[in-house]
This record gives sequence, structure tokens and C-alpha cells, in this order.
Amino acid sequence: MQNAAILPERSPEAGEVEFTSAREAIRAFLCRTAGKAAAITDAACCGLALEALGGSRAVTVVFERDALPLFALPEVGAAIAVGGGATLRACRFFAEIMHIPCLLLPVGAALDGVAEEAGEIVLDGELRTVPLKRGETVFDKTLLSEGLAAAESRLLLTRLALFETQMLVRFGLRSADAASERLYAALLEEGEDLPSLVKKNFAARTCEAEGMPCGEGIFLSRMLGGVLPEYSAFITLLSLYKTFFSEGALRRYTVPDYRRRARDAGVPYGDLCIPTPQELMRREEVFLGMRGEALCLLSCVERAHAHFLRRHRPKTTIKPIGGLPERSGGLSALIRDFGLLEFA
Repeated sequence: MQNAAILPERSPEAGEVEFTSAREAIRAFLCRTAGKAAAITDAACCGLALEALGGSRAVTVVFERDALPLFALPEVGAAIAVGGGATLRACRFFAEIMHIPCLLLPVGAALDGVAEEAGEIVLDGELRTVPLKRGETVFDKTLLSEGLAAAESRLLLTRLALFETQMLVRFGLRSADAASERLYAALLEEGEDLPSLVKKNFAARTCEAEGMPCGEGIFLSRMLGGVLPEYSAFITLLSLYKTFFSEGALRRYTVPDYRRRARDAGVPYGDLCIPTPQELMRREEVFLGMRGEALCLLSCVERAHAHFLRRHRPKTTIKPIGGLPERSGGLSALIRDFGLLEFA
């Protein structure tokens, strides 16, 4: 199939967010392409998609988890995605394989699926990591105002991911990166309205696309599922981290049952990074010298959480983390190595 794009695609640069009308953006995009366009949406966003499309020449397809049926569509010259992260990734994969331009209209200010160069999708019933087309992203305030609590919860997880990265760097378990430092500066900017929320989340997704770790909170939110899993993951890990740095200590005569934990988590035992006794002594020394700094940084995260609670009152409780240390290899894995999660 021939790429029918007349003009080159545009995509916002890192940190650049310009708000516009979805309908006008779709109209302009279709003027730059020829033939039919596939508008890919999901059941939750179908009404918003139809309103944004406004009777255009696009063929609307409701995406239902598996991307394989998209390739049964008749020949199209462009693709438009209106929906959440899974829908955006499916559209971008379809556009990448078919060599056609794509337009991304994210629903919800979390902005998952807009920036990464590769992502996970379900293809023929199997979860795969695939390349994704870099498309033109449109920021429409009407679409982005959906699910603000989820978007703000995702930003709280991002703050916690930055804290986790800082701590692992201090322990010598991860290297510092420029993307994390740039994102930390972006999160310090004033503003709690929708434009500020979108800009901060876009900065976070862009930095993650550049290789900044997204944090073990994302792993935990996927494990938890349910309503507002990002917030459940956030309060669970915030409580764990705060307890560890305020009251934790190395249990010198306790060795975690690594084989059992690996089996329960469904990961190969050989994939675990098990520290030597000498390494544990080194970590304990680092830990004792950084507790105050860690608690000070956590207090900043708690202030952001307090601002969140002024606007939202989600009903959730602290959840068990299960096999998170084995699956993520993040800060909870270090807490496990201290012997503090044997009853978790």
C-alpha cells in the first residue's frame, strides 16, 4: 500500500503542548491524505469519537483488545485513533505496518500511548512488544477532561517513580539520567488546572519514551486492576516506602525465601538479582546515611497527594504487593533483600 500523505506528519516536541479542536484537526489531517481513513476507537470512547469525526470520510472501527482484526480493514490511506493508551498503541502499530500516517487524539490527560517508540499490544491473542508509528498528537480539552482522577493518579505515580529512581541511584543500583532531572523540573512548575496536568503528563510520557524508568508503581497498578488502580498502587507504595525509610532496618539473620517468592511471582529464579552479604552491608551503610533525605523527598510527594485529595476522594485501601519485587526489580526488591517483606 502506498503512503498517501501529501504533507509530512507533525508531532509536538518534548514539553510542547498546544490545544486545539479535535474536529478541526481531523479535517486538516484528512486534507493532507487521500482515500479512506480508518478511525480506531474503543467502546468507552465511541461517542466522543463519533462527535469528533463529525461525519468525515473515515471508517469507524471499535477496537476490542486484539489488534489483528484491524488488518482485515479495506485499503485505507490514513489512521486516526480516539481513545486510551491501548487504542492509541493499536492504531500506531497498524499505521507502522501499513506505512500510513496516523493522527492521535488521546482521551484522558494521562496520555498513555502517545510517545513511546515501542509498546505492548495484544496480537492474535498474544501480548507482544511491537514498533509504533510516530504520529501527530492532538490535544483537545474536551477529550482530555475525561477521567481526571486517573490522570492525576498517574502523575502521582510518576512523582513516586522519580523518588524510586533517586533512591536506587543513591544505592548504586541505577545510573542517573538527564530525562529524570528534566522531568523533576517540569513537575515543580505551578498549576493544577487541566492544561498544567496535560503538560506535566506529556513531559512524563516523553521522558519515559527516552528511557526514564516508569517506576514499579506501573507494574503494581497492572497487577491490581479494578477501579483507579493507579491510585491504589500509589498509596500502597507510598506507605511501603515511608515505613521503610522511617522504621526499616536490615534483618541480619533473615534470608528471604527467594525460590518461593520467584515461584509465587511466576518468574524464573535465575532472573533474580540476589545480593551477597557484603553487598547487603554496603547497602545498610548507605541506607543509614540517607534516611533523612529520603523522608524529606517523600514529604514532597505527600504534599502533592494532599493537593490531589482536595479535588478527589477515591475509595480505596492499601493492597498487598505480592510478587511485585520479583517482577519489577525496583525499590521494593531492595526492601525485600533487607528481609522486610517475608510476611507481605
